[in-house]
Amino acid sequence: MTNYHQHTTYCDGRDSMRDVVLAAIAKDFSAIGISSHAPLIIKRCDDPILTYGWLMDEKDLGAYIKEAHQLRDEFKGQIKVFLGLEADYFDDEHSPAHWKPYGLDYVVGSIHFLPTGKYRCPFLQFDSAGQCIAILLEEYGGAEGFYKACFRQNIRMIQTGSIDILGHMDLFNKINQNDELFSRADPKYLAAAEEVFAAANEHNVVVEINTGYMARRGYTEPFPNYRLIELGVKMGVHFCVNSDCHRKADIDFAFADVKKKIKTLGVKELYALESPKKWIAKEL
Repeated sequence: MTNYHQHTTYCDGRDSMRDVVLAAIAKDFSAIGISSHAPLIIKRCDDPILTYGWLMDEKDLGAYIKEAHQLRDEFKGQIKVFLGLEADYFDDEHSPAHWKPYGLDYVVGSIHFLPTGKYRCPFLQFDSAGQCIAILLEEYGGAEGFYKACFRQNIRMIQTGSIDILGHMDLFNKINQNDELFSRADPKYLAAAEEVFAAANEHNVVVEINTGYMARRGYTEPFPNYRLIELGVKMGVHFCVNSDCHRKADIDFAFADVKKKIKTLGVKELYALESPKKWIAKEL
């Protein structure tokens, strides 16, 4: 069992990096990847509708890297400890490529922000409720324009060649769990998702199946949802299952149930890091 999307007290996680590694060992994980939210790489916009407290403070980055290396060496032979970051893409000048010089084992690339030209802040957190989402829905001409913009950001991020795992590609559905904004069965929506999968295939990016909001909010499906996973299977997408957990107790949340379900959808293997940047397929 593996998990490459794991938060710690270096960002908005509740548990120390050491405690996370010990929890993974206790559950017989073969590997654990530490991927706290990367520090902000754009100019902070001081506005009450935005929050940045969930990101790592840049001054802590050195200690984060040092501790991960220490734990990797300390627990060698018991578990593989990989050093990563969950990094945001804003535009091609502010992308996960920023972290290439830091010697990471892998990068989870995730979209949490969308660009806006109609508000004083150039980027807004699209997965937030309230004023941010209202502004973005208006700017992008409604739900269809909104989800297409989110998927375009995923594609642009993949095309930078700077990520190894695509994080929660349809996270925006946290505000669309009951199809309040659009139907997730709409052929136009599925076609837009296909473009993301095609980009991931072209650039050898592993797509994560993320159970984080199943743990935190009781959702019944992961990100991407099962319909999209089935679509990805048909396209030959490489998947891994990650918990995106913020508490060590959730390190493998719903893994057994999700793996059982995706097997019925045609997923025959999941991908695991053998060594930094080297993936191997393991039978599900």
